[in-house]
Amino acid sequence: MKHYLEWLTLTKEYQELEKGAAENKTCFAFGLYTEKIYMAALLCERLKKRAFIIVPDEESARKAHDFLSTTAGGSCVFPPKDYNFRAIESSSRFVDNTRIETLAHIRRHDRSAIIIPAQALSGLVPSPADYKELHLERDSTFPFEELPQRLTDLGYERFSTVEGAGQFAVRG
Repeated sequence: MKHYLEWLTLTKEYQELEKGAAENKTCFAFGLYTEKIYMAALLCERLKKRAFIIVPDEESARKAHDFLSTTAGGSCVFPPKDYNFRAIESSSRFVDNTRIETLAHIRRHDRSAIIIPAQALSGLVPSPADYKELHLERDSTFPFEELPQRLTDLGYERFSTVEGAGQFAVRG
């Protein structure tokens, strides 16, 4: 951890947060935004625990992510669902894919902090029982005839030509 943050460990507020987090209690920090992120970074580093940090908006989430990625061993942002109420020919699935990737990080416990803009709390997520993964690795085998159905079951869409994330095509 950066030594310039160690002074926070001397404050009464940080000591109370650390004690609560060490006892697996839900902790809240109110006050100046930057100090909260500094405290979260220290908690993640010193206790080797993961933090779920709720921030007011996406801009705050980006700032927190930038800081925590360099100080607390990695973080990711769970973005709010992207709603589109117009009839359009195609739409980007970037936000949906980012949400799915973040859920995968949560399941794998491989990030020290998950940053959640408040708006993202209103979006539905699949239950853990419905969450499915498929791991394909180089030089591994998987029955080709089963792959299209498996990808469809996972939420991918079959197209004749792939033009974006979340799509697949069968060739040859």
